[in-house]
Amino acid sequence: GAVIVSILPFFDWGQYQFSSYSFNCGMTMESDSDRSYFLLVLIMSLLIPVFIIFVCYSLMLYVVMPSLISQQRMAHSSRKEKSADSSSDPKSTAIEVIEEQMTVRVQVT
Repeated sequence: GAVIVSILPFFDWGQYQFSSYSFNCGMTMESDSDRSYFLLVLIMSLLIPVFIIFVCYSLMLYVVMPSLISQQRMAHSSRKEKSADSSSDPKSTAIEVIEEQMTVRVQVT
C-alpha cells in the first residue's frame, strides 16, 4: 500500500509541496485531484490498517475467552471444594486463594 501511495504523485495524482518554514513536505489540497489523493492516503494508511487490527484482536479474544472462562470456573469450583473440605483458619484459605489466582494468571499468559 505504501508503494502505491508513494508512486501516484509521479503520475500527476496528488502533489507534495516543500514548506521552507517548517522544513518538511506535505500534501497540497489545491485541486480535486489532490483531495482525492488525500482520501486515498487516509483510507490506505489509516482506515484499512485500523480495521485489520480491530478484526485480528477481536478474533484473538474470540479464541482465547472460552478457555479463560473455563479456567476461571475450574479455579472457582476447586476453591469451593477446598473451602468446604477444610475448616482451617481464614489466613491459610486466603493464601490458597491467592496462590490459585496467581497460577491461573500464569497459565493464561
